[in-house]
Amino acid sequence: MPDETSRLQMAFEKIGRRRDNPIVKQAVRAAHGLVRGYEGGAALRNIESNGEARVLEKLGPTLDVVLDVGANVGDWTATALRAGAKAVHSFEISPATSSGLTKRYVGDSRVTVNQFGLSHAPGTVTIHHYPDYPALTTMTEYPHDAKSVAVDVPVRTGDSYLADSGIEKVDLLKMDVEGAEGLVIQGFKESFARKAIRAVQFEYGRVSILTKYLLRDFYEDLTKHGFTVGRITDTGVTFTPYDMSMERFNDSNWLAVHESQPQLVDLVI
Repeated sequence: MPDETSRLQMAFEKIGRRRDNPIVKQAVRAAHGLVRGYEGGAALRNIESNGEARVLEKLGPTLDVVLDVGANVGDWTATALRAGAKAVHSFEISPATSSGLTKRYVGDSRVTVNQFGLSHAPGTVTIHHYPDYPALTTMTEYPHDAKSVAVDVPVRTGDSYLADSGIEKVDLLKMDVEGAEGLVIQGFKESFARKAIRAVQFEYGRVSILTKYLLRDFYEDLTKHGFTVGRITDTGVTFTPYDMSMERFNDSNWLAVHESQPQLVDLVI
């Protein structure tokens, strides 16, 4: 005797056989999009399977100072600490999320939680916070149906933060800021110029269509400061020169390593 779930599945299968029905066609396309989003988003954000944990494991013993920009609830920070990072400065721009992040790491001297964001200039910006999906919080006007709340929040530059904190060198700058990566990079221009940052991890994907900050721009802004760029996969990092065929807007994670640190490339490939 089929249970309720099985009966529902059989009902949908029966409806799905009406291949010529325009409503069924639209529903099938929507379902495919739902599955791609569910599986693709989950895969990208699963640190253990998307290659991020592997990169941190390889680099862990070399990480004295790490910046986690767009820390969300702190899972990436936790993975970096397990890998051996000695100090992590975490930044979370959403007040609702950063309060939980602060509670998570209270008493852990290795973690400094900053309840503000980084950008190209100091000031105040408006973010869209998604209570049901806090990881999607962004400064970018993103066209999806999830309900958001507009919040004005403070930002400052990475250069000023490093100066005020007395940080001379950053071993890994990680950015996951839902489309604001280009602004964060601009805010570190002095640090890049003095070769204070050894490696950079960033996320690239569909949001670039909206921000118009493309993979090409990541490459240009980082290679001009002496970085080699590669895509992070579950088996390693593939470092390649930029080609227009790479501009596919597939959500993905990338690693840039400064030319003065060839040993880091050897560790992660």
